[in-house]
Amino acid sequence: MEISVIVPTYNDREDLEKCLSAISKSSYKPYEVIVVDDASIKQMKDIVDKYNFKYKRLRNNSGQATARNVGAKLARGNILFFIDSNVVIRKNTIEKVAKAYKRNPNFNIYQGIASKIPVNKGFGPKLFALKWYFELSKIRKASFVYSHVFSIKKDVFNEVGGFNERFKPPGGGEEFDLGHRLRKKYIVHTDPKLLVEHKFQNILPRTLTLYRRSYVYASLFSKEKKFEKALASLQEALIGIVNILIVAALVLSVTNVFFIYIFVVLFFFQSMLNFNYYNFLWKEEGFFFMLRAIPPMMLWSIAQILGAADFYVRKTLTLIK
Repeated sequence: MEISVIVPTYNDREDLEKCLSAISKSSYKPYEVIVVDDASIKQMKDIVDKYNFKYKRLRNNSGQATARNVGAKLARGNILFFIDSNVVIRKNTIEKVAKAYKRNPNFNIYQGIASKIPVNKGFGPKLFALKWYFELSKIRKASFVYSHVFSIKKDVFNEVGGFNERFKPPGGGEEFDLGHRLRKKYIVHTDPKLLVEHKFQNILPRTLTLYRRSYVYASLFSKEKKFEKALASLQEALIGIVNILIVAALVLSVTNVFFIYIFVVLFFFQSMLNFNYYNFLWKEEGFFFMLRAIPPMMLWSIAQILGAADFYVRKTLTLIK
């Protein structure tokens, strides 16, 4: 089993240092570790050299999809293991990947999820870490790849053409596109026990990212006519629509007291849709954390609906022209 670890990086020296340090302490030594520097303002070679890993610097900033594909082309192992530079793996992470392929020769894709504890501190990162964990830990056969801790047989990766390089940050979307292509033929096996620690954005930057990502969700949905199993599910869409109506009712309540009753009914409906998640937050972090989580969760879901609406408006205008 020859595992090539591929780490794309861009302007994140501190995060990369933590990432590579964790890889170097792995209980299972990978065949090679390839760090692809996506034309950072300050090159990262000095950090990579400390661990005697391979380093490739791109001439132009091209996005994570391109950086990952470059790493895959350089890789000599038969298993590609992609780890984002803002991820800290556990001592046995790579060992688990190796054992998974040995135990299950039919596995072509094997990925993990981020734990409930983010690398960085703060309410926003903690909330989104819990959100991701709650949504993704229930899934065994994913509809898209979790590119921050994602492994795949190299021949399968090459067969489907790798990551689509037209998707650029911020927002990306290449992991959803690749997942859609892979699941037409393969199972995207997901192990909720293959946990890593991930650095998450704060509330407002995450709002913008979700807006842009939902644009990608919508473009894929328009082709596939299928919701994702998480993060772009039918339930998520319903919650977003209800939250938009809640805000509208709250604004209109200044003109007519009737809208206060509408607000109460809609908020109750939203709470029922989110009941399991709110209960999860209460158990994990307490009642007041759960209450504090409601406004940013509403903001995030509204951003996703608006991003999807942006896609369909642009698509309609293009058709009219």
